[in-house]
Amino acid sequence: MGLTCAIIRATENGRPMDQPSLNGGEQLIAVSAIVLFLASFLPWLGGNDGRITLGPKNVAPLPNTSFATNAWGSTLTLIAEFIGIGMLAYVVLKFVGLHVPDRVRRLSVSQVLLALGITTFALVLIKFVTGTSADLNSFGLPNLPAKGAGGFQLAFHKTRGLGIIVGLIASAGLATGGYLSLRAQAADGRT
Repeated sequence: MGLTCAIIRATENGRPMDQPSLNGGEQLIAVSAIVLFLASFLPWLGGNDGRITLGPKNVAPLPNTSFATNAWGSTLTLIAEFIGIGMLAYVVLKFVGLHVPDRVRRLSVSQVLLALGITTFALVLIKFVTGTSADLNSFGLPNLPAKGAGGFQLAFHKTRGLGIIVGLIASAGLATGGYLSLRAQAADGRT
């Protein structure tokens, strides 16, 4: 038994309606947002080679210590993911022909897309540069009192996974897509 697929064309008064077209920037936004979402499930940030300092001279290595988180494990990258999903939703709504506004207050939608793309790139870049933070729970151990209370200090080597590199490239694609969309809008004389 074979599967069949039919494309249903929207009609108006018995004639086919024009399919809304996406400019190059909006197409790049769609691809980049999908890549960002898929990359969000890969390892983004982590740590290994943990050690605890107890007092002035007592350093204890944490054996077999490593951890990794994906984009959903950090506030900054989580916000970046939601922005990317929102940008994708706008492009999909426009593509399927639903009415989407041309302006948001005094800004054109292309200006908003550019601002959101730059914001997404900045959030992912900040997390790429700063890396992750951790406590003993990250290594599967119970937390101890902080150093100021006569407790401990935790140190570890920060790692970056494939996910954050792909996410950084995809978020740059969102910003570039916003810029290209703004250029296309300016070329059409709709700024």
